[in-house]
Amino acid sequence: MKVHCTVIVHAASSDVSRFESALRRVCRQMPGWRFLARQSTDYTDGADRPSYLIGFRGERGLPAAVVALTLKGGKKRLHFDSPNIVPSKSSVLSLEEYNQLAARFVADLKRAPGYRSSGLRAQVTSGEFGLAEIIPGKECRQLFLRYLNGYPLTYHGSDIQNLDVFICALYRFHAKVSPDDVSRYLTEDRGWTASDATWVRNRVRAGLELLAVDRRF
Repeated sequence: MKVHCTVIVHAASSDVSRFESALRRVCRQMPGWRFLARQSTDYTDGADRPSYLIGFRGERGLPAAVVALTLKGGKKRLHFDSPNIVPSKSSVLSLEEYNQLAARFVADLKRAPGYRSSGLRAQVTSGEFGLAEIIPGKECRQLFLRYLNGYPLTYHGSDIQNLDVFICALYRFHAKVSPDDVSRYLTEDRGWTASDATWVRNRVRAGLELLAVDRRF
């Protein structure tokens, strides 16, 4: 299924001021982009963590926009990523425009003459999200496929049991799986109706909540 890309930038060290200096320097070498100093300060205050805004003037069919980079963590090397990319002039960005801007920012950053010596390392995540990304654990994913390989839309007892086994596996292995992503996968990649996918989402969510209560009982 289609998802929003994320820009990820690693620093050379844990020094925030060095990261900011390097980012400012490289941004000056990126045609069409501008480091927004005052707006970055305001955004940092609101996010309560170091954040930087880089504006894009818009060209080649892409609208003017602002890429936000916010500190996510890192002890030896700081890790920033993009919580959002917002349009500067229009009211909304389509998913395609959002992902094109993310890819354009990383590509232009890497093309800047000072990038290689800056200590910055940038990448952009994929805009495609498949079952392996939604359910990373191999065993859990196989159990979900066992459910899908039956006749789940009949809501037969054995099919529901297969789904419940999958839910129990998610809880046992502490799998980080979003019921909402499972629902989207079923509708967008498997062609399920919204009501059928919602039923699965709600059962997964309720099952995990019930197992959590049972463990504390």
